[in-house]
Amino acid sequence: MPFLSIIAAHLQIRTGMDSSFMSFEFIAMWVLLMSLMTMRITSNVMAYTSVNLIITNMAPTRADLGFMNGTQQLVMSVVRIFAPVVSGFLWSWSIKHSLPFPFNSHFVWMLSALLVSIVLWQTYSIPDSVNKFAADQPKPIASSEESDD
Repeated sequence: MPFLSIIAAHLQIRTGMDSSFMSFEFIAMWVLLMSLMTMRITSNVMAYTSVNLIITNMAPTRADLGFMNGTQQLVMSVVRIFAPVVSGFLWSWSIKHSLPFPFNSHFVWMLSALLVSIVLWQTYSIPDSVNKFAADQPKPIASSEESDD
């Protein structure tokens, strides 16, 4: 996404001299923009659906599903408020300073890529038991100490 601005800047310089809007750069910029937006929206829907499925599978009983789904929606809503504020702050900080590549205007994008990589790495540690709906699993047999009470 951040590199589309290079194409847009080149297009603006070029169209200032040439009035043809159907140039290769113009078409490439819009095709890339629409492709990236489609991938972003699709990935967003898949991510929230995956989180919802994991949380649903971790519910200890069917009675806890409503509470767990409500808590999940609350946390996701808070993150949807918090994330743009933090990323906007970091982006404005990065464009105010003339720092080298990782900390220039691409800093927020690099940080996002790093966070996505960390989350992807953590997904490999999710146990297989999450793939089974906990409420449908048989209850564990009580130990002898618990049954004596």
